[in-house]
Amino acid sequence: MAYEFLGLSQQSDRSLYADLDSGLGRNPSALPTHLSRVLYIPEHSTLNLSLYDAREPFQQAVYVSPFGSEHLVGRPLIGSRFFKTRVNTMDREKVMQSGAPRYVVELDGDRIDDGVDISATMRANASVSDAMDSAAKINIQVPMSTDGFSLTFENSKETENQTQHIAISATYPLQSVHSKAGIIRFPFFAFSLDDEKSTGYEWQIHPLDHGMLRYTLFQLPSHSPASGGNVAPPRECPDAETIAIYHHLGHENSLFRPTSEGVLLLPGPEMPALLEMVTVASLLVLLWKIRGTARQGLGKEPQPKKRSLAEKLFGGRKS
Repeated sequence: MAYEFLGLSQQSDRSLYADLDSGLGRNPSALPTHLSRVLYIPEHSTLNLSLYDAREPFQQAVYVSPFGSEHLVGRPLIGSRFFKTRVNTMDREKVMQSGAPRYVVELDGDRIDDGVDISATMRANASVSDAMDSAAKINIQVPMSTDGFSLTFENSKETENQTQHIAISATYPLQSVHSKAGIIRFPFFAFSLDDEKSTGYEWQIHPLDHGMLRYTLFQLPSHSPASGGNVAPPRECPDAETIAIYHHLGHENSLFRPTSEGVLLLPGPEMPALLEMVTVASLLVLLWKIRGTARQGLGKEPQPKKRSLAEKLFGGRKS
């Protein structure tokens, strides 16, 4: 199993639900130093939004103590209550007013109610991205009938024309959990790129160790393919590299909710343009998928019908 996630035989249900309800991780950790860029993903409920660079406001909120030197209290560990509190002080309005968006996502047609596939386009803003011109885009196709989805990357710079189709599969290697809100399922999303056949990528959530507010994109070596269930956990697979981290913003204890808002931590400018755009687009669809779960009551099971007083007293229907 991808992370020896719950181990219910080794822990009480009370402890498990207390951990999940808090939204915090059992093993908070320092932020990876190579994830030096930050994108702010404003609150949204559809695939219609703009994403903004937020490195300085994020660092100001997380690393600079409002009481003075951060050395007095230490830098917050991601997964901790301290980190959640600090990151939520980030000035979102300043982020959106400080410059043009890095990416713009437009829904090609809001056909969710029609029960057909969802289509959207994500474009890179050439004014803030030297690696791509204004023609760089990703077409997003989200079938309503399956958990997987597909992306098509297009970049028609003067020196090259590049098109690549990326299929993204969904698996559920972790055990579902009954919470106060209903049944929570934890999808993993895996993909690979044409020019990197020796590696795969997978968005993973580890609710106990990392908390309920985070998804992490791992690059998995060839001997640990992205199979959504046969991948060793990062702590046991040192070759698995952290490519990106998404963390929810807000005072909720879970990112499984009808709207999404958060920050995406990315590597420095050396990150290939293709990988960056696929990372961003796949995350947005991931969030769309789990918002759908939240709108449906987290897969809530139908409640049994109440028995009448006579049935309670004299027996009868028990359903």
